[in-house]
Amino acid sequence: METTSSERVLMFDLGNILVHLNPVSGIWSGYAPQANGNLEQRWSTSQAVKELETGRNNSLPAFLEAIRQEVPVTVPDDEFYRIFRQAIGTVPAQIHALLALLKKRYRLFMLSNTSFFHWSVCQDEQQLGRYFEKVFLSCDLGVMKPDARIYRLASQQIDVIPENIWYYDDREENVKEARIQGYQAHTSFIGNTLINDLRNHGFIDDQDLKQQSTIG
Repeated sequence: METTSSERVLMFDLGNILVHLNPVSGIWSGYAPQANGNLEQRWSTSQAVKELETGRNNSLPAFLEAIRQEVPVTVPDDEFYRIFRQAIGTVPAQIHALLALLKKRYRLFMLSNTSFFHWSVCQDEQQLGRYFEKVFLSCDLGVMKPDARIYRLASQQIDVIPENIWYYDDREENVKEARIQGYQAHTSFIGNTLINDLRNHGFIDDQDLKQQSTIG
C-alpha cells in the first residue's frame, strides 16, 4: 500500500497498551529483595531476558538456566513456566473494539519488545495479530527499544516517513527515542487513557464512542 505524505498511520506498543501485563517478580522468589533491588525491574535489566527478547535464545529451558546463572533463584521449573506464561494478561473488550474500528480507517502497526513465546499467546489466544498490517517484534528484528535502529527499521519497512507515524507506548524512554527519530510519539496506557489520547489526536471522536458502546 502506498502512503501519501499527508496520511497518518498508527503504531502501538504491546504490553500495557493493548494487553495487561502481570507481575513477573515471582520468577526471582527465594532471592532476597534487599540484595536484588526492585524485583520487577530485573526483567528490564536481565541479560537473559534480553537474549530471549532479541531472538538470540529461543529455548525456555535455556532461558530458565540463564536466569539461574544470573541470580540463585529457587523457584521450581513448573512454577517458573507458569509465571512466565501468565506475564501476558488479558486484552480488554474495549481494546478489541477500538482496534476493529481503527482498522477500518487507518493502517495499523505494532512495535514491541517481546519474545516469540509471549507473542504466540497474544496471537493465538488473544488474536491480536488480525488487526495489524505488520507487527515489529524485537525477537524478529534482533534489537530492542529504545535502540534507535528499531524505529528506523519499522519506518523503512512500512515506507512511511516518521513524522506520519503516531506511536503510543507506556515507557517514557521508548517514547523519547521515537520522538528523536521523528515519530509523533506519546506516552499512554491501556484503556481509557489510550482512548482519550486517540480522541484528542483526532483518530476517533465522541460519535465513535457512542456508536461503539464497548469503547470508553
